[in-house]
Amino acid sequence: MRAIWAAAAVTFLAGVAGAAFPALAQQYVPSDPPEHPRLEWGDTLVSLNDRCPVRQAKLNATYRPVYINRKPVAFCCNSCPSVFVQDPERYLKALQIAPPSLFQKGKKAIVDSSLRYRIGFEIYYFSSRAEMDRFKKNPLRYSGELTDPITMARFSPSATSPHAVYESRNYYFASETSRAEFLKNPEQHKDRRDGMN
Repeated sequence: MRAIWAAAAVTFLAGVAGAAFPALAQQYVPSDPPEHPRLEWGDTLVSLNDRCPVRQAKLNATYRPVYINRKPVAFCCNSCPSVFVQDPERYLKALQIAPPSLFQKGKKAIVDSSLRYRIGFEIYYFSSRAEMDRFKKNPLRYSGELTDPITMARFSPSATSPHAVYESRNYYFASETSRAEFLKNPEQHKDRRDGMN
């Protein structure tokens, strides 16, 4: 039944927009109120938010999300992700979003900079310092898929994945080519920037 409603919503919204959605495997999820639908990606991940955390506007299916605790946070436009990552706690708290714990089903992580850890573009929060320490001992075991900082492709990292450390943050890459491009100018690629979609 949910799939039928989702398909109907996509068809309706595409008709309203006057064009089909791009083939990026995300779609709007029917919601109440209907003016603030969440987005669902092809991997069945539904956005934690129902409106842009930066501008409070309707989410746009054409822009890539930022992943927090392996869950997507979607945006309304191309510039919002780069603003969001500079102070994610501010925006998550404003929308009262607490991501799920990576370790305890049904428990929420605490959105606080002292309990935040980053791997490349991904952001992780924990419900305690002990959880954070556990994650840091073996991050690839718990991280889930990561985003290649150059190609923006999602991939499953492993111990043999190309890797770099910049400003005390670990970055993993889908290929050695991406790693080499990153190392040419890591400052340019260290965070989500305007123009990346």
